[in-house]
Amino acid sequence: MLINRKILMFAMLLASTSLCSQTSDFFTPVKNNALRLPSVPLLVTDPHYSIWTQYNHLYDGHTEHWSNHVRKPLVGLLRVDGATYRFMGSTTEPLFPLASEAAWRGRYTMSSPTGKWTEVEYNDAAWSEGAAAFGGNDDNYRHIGTEWSSTNSDIWVRRSFTLDSVDVNAQYIIIYKHDDTFELYLNGKQLVSTGYTWDVGGVTLKIDASLLRKGENVLAAHCFNTMGGAYVDFGLYRSLLDEAKQKRCVVMPTSTYYTLTCGGVDLDLVFTTPFVMKDLDLLSTPIVYVSYRVRPNDGAAHEVQFYLETSPELTVRNASQATTTTRLTSANLSYLRTGNRDQNYLAHHDDVIDWGMLYLACENCDHKRLGLDARPTMQQAFVHTGNVPAYSRSASSPGGTYPAMVYTDSLGLVADAVQGFTMIGYDDVYSIQYHGANRKGYWARNGRVTIRQRFEDYQAGYDSIMQLCRDQDLQIYEDAYASGGTKYAEICCAAYRQCIAAHKLVTDSKGNLMFMSRENNSGSFINTLDVTYPSQPLFLLYNTALAKAMLTPVFEYSALGKWTKNFANHDLGLFPKANGQSYGADMPVEESGNALILLAVIAKMDGNMDYVARYWTYLTKWADYLVEHGKDPANQLCTDDFMGQSEHNTNLAVKAIMGVASYSELAAMQGLDDVAAEYMAKAKEMAAYWTRNAQTSTGGVHFLLQFGSAGSTWSTKYNMVWDKVWGWDIFRIPRTREMAYYTGKMLTYGLPLDSRGNLVKNDWHMWAAAMSDNNSMMTRYVNPIWKFINECPTRVPITDGHDGSNASKRLFQARSVVGGYWMKVFVDQFLSGKLTPSALRLPSADSRPAVPRLYDLQGRPLTESQAHDGIFIQQLPDGTVRKMRR
Repeated sequence: MLINRKILMFAMLLASTSLCSQTSDFFTPVKNNALRLPSVPLLVTDPHYSIWTQYNHLYDGHTEHWSNHVRKPLVGLLRVDGATYRFMGSTTEPLFPLASEAAWRGRYTMSSPTGKWTEVEYNDAAWSEGAAAFGGNDDNYRHIGTEWSSTNSDIWVRRSFTLDSVDVNAQYIIIYKHDDTFELYLNGKQLVSTGYTWDVGGVTLKIDASLLRKGENVLAAHCFNTMGGAYVDFGLYRSLLDEAKQKRCVVMPTSTYYTLTCGGVDLDLVFTTPFVMKDLDLLSTPIVYVSYRVRPNDGAAHEVQFYLETSPELTVRNASQATTTTRLTSANLSYLRTGNRDQNYLAHHDDVIDWGMLYLACENCDHKRLGLDARPTMQQAFVHTGNVPAYSRSASSPGGTYPAMVYTDSLGLVADAVQGFTMIGYDDVYSIQYHGANRKGYWARNGRVTIRQRFEDYQAGYDSIMQLCRDQDLQIYEDAYASGGTKYAEICCAAYRQCIAAHKLVTDSKGNLMFMSRENNSGSFINTLDVTYPSQPLFLLYNTALAKAMLTPVFEYSALGKWTKNFANHDLGLFPKANGQSYGADMPVEESGNALILLAVIAKMDGNMDYVARYWTYLTKWADYLVEHGKDPANQLCTDDFMGQSEHNTNLAVKAIMGVASYSELAAMQGLDDVAAEYMAKAKEMAAYWTRNAQTSTGGVHFLLQFGSAGSTWSTKYNMVWDKVWGWDIFRIPRTREMAYYTGKMLTYGLPLDSRGNLVKNDWHMWAAAMSDNNSMMTRYVNPIWKFINECPTRVPITDGHDGSNASKRLFQARSVVGGYWMKVFVDQFLSGKLTPSALRLPSADSRPAVPRLYDLQGRPLTESQAHDGIFIQQLPDGTVRKMRR
């Protein structure tokens, strides 16, 4: 383990005689981030343990999985001088609840109605009557009472209800679920118009009491289903507790910061995922810190109790699945552990898993407690007493009746700032199936380390781990700021956790690191090479061991004899099973070019061919394929076929040429000078053909989308960035002309992918930005993407495909490709020499170490345990500097 448990325990004893003491201040971000995210990361470690809030305020509604398909509830309460404030999640009283909570019937029609069908007085006698929910065609959609699922079909639904009275001081809430495009009205007033999106986890909408009336009311909805699953359900609720008042939400790379006012105190709340790039144990461990600090805002002392609630619902796919919850204890910590009663590891490739165990951890202190009981029981006990009943035995819960798992901290009379933390983790037991063998997460060291040991390490190492996270935050911000200014830094801070959390880190039976992506929201493929390619800039910058671990599964697939074609594969299966390609078609030029381009950069950064040489046979075969088929790709699929397949794609041809040139660089590093010269000549010949045939008939003002297409077509030639990185200048003139041309094509929210529509692939947009020659041009690329994230109306984790005219989601969400946002940082640091061994800034001779010191390839100090599976620099006491590999 990278954290030495004996050292951490010793440090704890030195620091304090009480396990409940805590002195460091980790509640102020290292930098500010003014960017409003469409969905904010909370408990986020991997594709499955990934809980977000889509609301501007943490208390506006339920928290959900990134997919927006399944509610994953977290509730936070703070009791101040006997008054209770809700600072997170939802606590409601059902008035006319959803079908998942109680059966209801409504009137519906599938023919477009005439008249004022949203009004109370409308006569719906001609409509049919049916049970909610309305929908179908998806096995995960439960509680369907009326079937409706035809492609390109509409449904109109009216739900009438009667109120004996309306409390003008109460907060009323509507919760709705829909798939796809949805409109909702209350007594004739439109409240919701979603556009093309879906959310069957449940969206919470606050409404003013004045919209309701004593007597008869009606909720009326219209939903349009494009294809696949269809769903409509909605209900009315009333909030039970006063809300806190949110003052701040700041998203940094590893942490999300909130400040909320609760009466006479302010609550600072921080969710921290220790995604520290140089520490693979921390990066891969599925535990999140929830830190809290309470401080008076009026100069007076206040009696305060803290409440955090989660649920076995976090461990299931749907509400019909039963769970088992158990209390566990150790010398330092107590836990509530919960999971699906029927464990079936790696059984399916859905977005949400139903295997593994959730842990809620608590220090063994007099003022901290864990509780387990029915949700109303726990919340009412806390509201009335400031505490919850302890629970010491196991509990089985049938589907749909999940208890509340609660952590409380009685902070006492708070006259000055008082703080604490707890931890929530998810042990999936097995993370990946790799060629038939189930593999545990890297942190588990093939079963030698348990999740409870990692909790103990996180508890003991809180101060040091939190500081590492703050150091990582500062590095990410400052590096991006140096390359693109404040807004660029804020974009990168917003995307960091999303990128890393779309992966799982494991090892194979030979000890090879495997950092395998899940193609979230776009097929569920595992280790897709054309998803790895845009993601790589982040990992090339901060840990090439991870960059290589994304590619090793590709090369091992061929080395094991399981992939025998003369080009690179597309994927390794459907996540979490990496047993062989699942995609029904090949992308030969695309994937072969991706592999060669990335490997050349990695070898250059390593300063040797140790990693690359063992796969040389496959690289040569793939390079030859590019020479033969890449100059003018005829019937080839590519990663940019979102607007339809484009044969003879010129940007794909650029990738092929960059791939051949990259092979030339690899051959030169291998000492094969003749081979290097031969392939560079081929690359230049291909580029000359490209320049002649891709330019418009008007003399090359810009270059075409496809060879032979109309002169008005164009596309973003982001693959040309490698020409700048290596200084080949194969495309110097075309690159300059293209960048000038793009300035006239920029929409409000970014540069479209090509001339066929308004779709902005914002990862490629940021690759194009990396070809900027000055700060002014870079700013013209950064500002539209900052504006898109800040104003995106589709409340999901960052989508990498949005509409350039209105910022709404067009394609995908929560994908790792946002790692491409770091391309400008990578280009700047690569060209400056900071990413190659020759640029190391090691201590001078007059500060030579008394013992050997270790540094990464950017000259940053490493501990012995951090120098894992990668190239590092060792400086000996005599001043000798040598490069080593472990």
